[in-house]
Amino acid sequence: MSTLFRRPNKSVSSIRAIEYTIPFLKSSIPFAFNGLNFFSSITCIVKKQGVVKVSIVNQDVYIVQGSKNIAEIFRNPYLTMTRAYGIALKHCFGMKQRAVNTYRYDTSGSRVKPIPGSNVLNSARIGLPTHENLSHGLLGAGLDQITLRFEKEFYDSMELPEVGGDWTYYPDFARFIEAQLGICVLKTLFGPLLVQQPKFVDDLFDFDRHVMDLARRLPFILAPKAHRARRRVLNGIKNWHRDAHALSEETSEDPRHDGSDIAWGTAMVKDRQKMLLDVDGQDEDAVISADLALIWASVTNVVPSSVTVALHLFTDPSLLAETRQCVERIDPGRQRPDIRALEKQPLLQSLHAESLRFGVQIHIPRAAPHHTVSISNARIPKDELILVSTYLAHNDPDIWNTQEGKHPLDTFWAGRFLIDPHDPFSGPRRRPTQSVPEATRLNSEVEFSVEGLEGAWIPYGGGHHACPGRLLAKRIMILFIAVMVERFDIEPMAEFKYSSPRFGFGVQKPLGKIPFRIKRRR
Repeated sequence: MSTLFRRPNKSVSSIRAIEYTIPFLKSSIPFAFNGLNFFSSITCIVKKQGVVKVSIVNQDVYIVQGSKNIAEIFRNPYLTMTRAYGIALKHCFGMKQRAVNTYRYDTSGSRVKPIPGSNVLNSARIGLPTHENLSHGLLGAGLDQITLRFEKEFYDSMELPEVGGDWTYYPDFARFIEAQLGICVLKTLFGPLLVQQPKFVDDLFDFDRHVMDLARRLPFILAPKAHRARRRVLNGIKNWHRDAHALSEETSEDPRHDGSDIAWGTAMVKDRQKMLLDVDGQDEDAVISADLALIWASVTNVVPSSVTVALHLFTDPSLLAETRQCVERIDPGRQRPDIRALEKQPLLQSLHAESLRFGVQIHIPRAAPHHTVSISNARIPKDELILVSTYLAHNDPDIWNTQEGKHPLDTFWAGRFLIDPHDPFSGPRRRPTQSVPEATRLNSEVEFSVEGLEGAWIPYGGGHHACPGRLLAKRIMILFIAVMVERFDIEPMAEFKYSSPRFGFGVQKPLGKIPFRIKRRR
């Protein structure tokens, strides 16, 4: 991909445009089908300019880079992601255009006070109630309630009666974790009725393996497996809705004291059904597509991220021993360590943070429907798509510490987010002069830190639109790490490397199957 520039558009004179060679397709092919190499090729340009324009079929995309610029984007109250979400709902999750139009025309944002310039009726606002429903259910009191239910589900799942003191062989580590951790997350959030739908979990992960073909807007004739997988998983959700409604009508029990629901899994999910249907233009089919998006997002990032951290733990004996010591000294003799104690451990926090820095490769969308956006001495026109790339942010050599190349940014380093008061070369942030901050020097223990990484470590986005499930995802991963290292010995039986099958839309995954054997620790 050439990195020369076309003559800039006169209306946006300070923004450079990436050159393309095919006038009709523009940069669509490398952007959509070879994203990793495309973004690698423009890294220096984006870094120098702060903002560049990439032209694809039907629209221009403005890529923003630099931690200060990204932080400014996340703080801007006039930006929304509702329209971009609607595009994904249509092309990836099968929502019909009539329902998508509600997302398309809701320019009011997701705050209580609409974005100035918006005149959307309250009955047509969908960004606000969606955001409030998820925030209420996944943060605050809702977080603790869901955490308790996940702990129960996960500990029950990890009994694994087929795994004893002798080695047991499995053909694929990723599929094993999908079956254990993925089902637990689904049951916690959406209840047992969902996973009881025939082959639903298999269909969901099959859909995930083909979702990029849908994101690239390939028709059925070019991507039949993707369209068939989506059809199967949508039918599974439709049947779940039918069963959940029937069970809700049959029982008079009110289980909401702990935030759960006997039919829907959580009060959040039950309330979501009515909330969405109350918005203009939405119907049962639209809710099914919206639920597919939520279900898919709840497992298809946290599960492969957990696979990544587990593979690095069980192929590094010294790191595995250190992690086991960390878990075991929290409360010696206790069968189930408290999640609140676990999430305070610096090493476990660093493992979680580094797995996301290393693996998350998503494009975070924003748009300003009524205002131009001034950023890095450039003016982005209103209503244009703005993308922030976690790949660019998480691999910025001017920000991140590599210990003079000892731990390159394309490798996993478990201690990247740890500051050792006795090691001036520790910590996540690259410093002009290697010195330990004064506050850390006063402490004799190693500390976890994300200080100075605003706009640089962004796996969950940022600002008002940050992923509402971020704290739950952290707890899920940390509990997963603790239970796996404490209870099992695991030996991957093949070398592994990573690929980016969902670049811009997900996380890195191990390439191919990784056979392994597992036994229970005595």
